[in-house]
Amino acid sequence: MAMLQISRLTFGYEGGVENIFENVNLILDTTWRLGLIGRNGKGKTTFLKLLMGEMAYQGQIDAPVSFDYFPFEVHAAPGQPALEVMRQVIAPYAKMEREMQACLEDGGEQAMEAYGALLTRYMALDGYTLPDTLRVEAAKLGVKPEALERPFNTLSHGEQMKLELAALFQKKNRFLLIDEPTNHLDGDGREKVARYLKGKTGFILVSHDRHFLDQTIDHVLVLGRKDIVLQQGNYSTWQADKALQDQAQLSRNEKLKKDIGALAASARRTAGWSDAVERSKTGAADKGYVGHQAAKMMKRAKAIEARREKAIEEKKGLLQNLDECSCTVRKQATENKR
Repeated sequence: MAMLQISRLTFGYEGGVENIFENVNLILDTTWRLGLIGRNGKGKTTFLKLLMGEMAYQGQIDAPVSFDYFPFEVHAAPGQPALEVMRQVIAPYAKMEREMQACLEDGGEQAMEAYGALLTRYMALDGYTLPDTLRVEAAKLGVKPEALERPFNTLSHGEQMKLELAALFQKKNRFLLIDEPTNHLDGDGREKVARYLKGKTGFILVSHDRHFLDQTIDHVLVLGRKDIVLQQGNYSTWQADKALQDQAQLSRNEKLKKDIGALAASARRTAGWSDAVERSKTGAADKGYVGHQAAKMMKRAKAIEARREKAIEEKKGLLQNLDECSCTVRKQATENKR
């Protein structure tokens, strides 16, 4: 078990009114299957890019592993077999093989020492067993093993994507950042990829397919409007908890609004009383006494009004601006109960 630690992460685009992330602190286990959730524009892709080190930020990201992003661009020569293309994605096996062959042909003492070092690294990277492993992994994803012998550029987009995903999981000491892997896949393809990911560990997954998320993830990281929530479970677990929280907050908001309305009405009545006393001076026998009473009432009314205004502002500050998507979730949960 290794931990990815994010400390005081702050980031905002130049010219932006608000920061996308403000003083974010997170500890993520690199064995989790973590779903990254949030409305469009809330920073999901930005978060992945920050982990990859593609943008400057304030704070610190301490990672015991390296990151790989999916999907990625693959460079395949015309007619190059898919197996060879995937091998070069994982490690420079072909280059190592050429160098080992050159060492054997040389036969000298120094060359053989170099050969031994190369062989040790090659075996550590599963160079001899990788072809068979990739065929097994491809089969799990619904790609026939013989597809690995065909030119990579002749495979369907779905086949290419599945092989690329399988290749990334063969790399050593990696944490995968998987962004919308179900694009270009039919229902059966989505199910196969979901089952495949459920058998893996160590990735962050971004997907708009809630069913797909439910099948694959064991933790959720939610980029909300005002906060970031990390929770164990899948999408539905978070959705149910969020619906309950939103319902409680909506009820609290309604009570706060009623309190604010009552305070405002009371302030208007107090102001009306002082005005009435002031108007009573007209025709009064003792205008000095009435004026004195009006001044006292006015002073008292202003003090009460100041206290009420302070209370109103405090209660307004407690009102929560609930996320629209969260309210939709709450509404859907309520309708389902009916």
